[in-house]
Amino acid sequence: MNRTMFRKAVLLLLPLLLPSCAYLQTHKNIKEIGAVYDGFELDNTTTLYRQGNQWYMAVSKCKMTKEYPALHDNVMFTEQNQDPRFEELTGVEGNKQTVYVPVSSATAQVLQHNNGYFTKSVLLQELKDNISLARTTLPGKSAHSICAAVEGKQTSFTIDSSRSPQKPGAALTAVSWVDRVVIDWPGTLVYNVCIPFMAPFAFFSDFLSDN
Repeated sequence: MNRTMFRKAVLLLLPLLLPSCAYLQTHKNIKEIGAVYDGFELDNTTTLYRQGNQWYMAVSKCKMTKEYPALHDNVMFTEQNQDPRFEELTGVEGNKQTVYVPVSSATAQVLQHNNGYFTKSVLLQELKDNISLARTTLPGKSAHSICAAVEGKQTSFTIDSSRSPQKPGAALTAVSWVDRVVIDWPGTLVYNVCIPFMAPFAFFSDFLSDN
């Protein structure tokens, strides 16, 4: 291969090597076939609970499946094309259970303030960090209204260490690698090459929808 051909190959493969680029990830969903996680869903953002000096939020514990967006895109369509989606596993008797997860006093103070503001992703991350301290009952608890604005589409999370089975089988792993090479890598290359041509249309579409 001469230098010209080598440079062209590098330029074509460059989008695959940049972690900030948009990329296809259908191979991840192949690995998730049959996998189940311990999941937690934020039912509402209207009430805090207090027991003594500790604050809590109620979440629903249930078994969940995980699905990645086929396209991960932090260039365009960022809201719907970055985070995995979690779905409650249906048909499981007694799947849902309410548990109370501790939150910090600072978080509780912001949530009760009329001018307070929180994103669901940040709130859910705090709940995830404290999930090992969750309790099924809070005797003598008192309820307090959440007055702050809590925005965002994310409403649930899973615990990766709870995955069952813990790892995908050899067959799924092999199929996933084939999918990555045959579908995700070529698709990622084509999509990133097309981004400069699609960007103006996406910009004007967002602009017109906002107005």
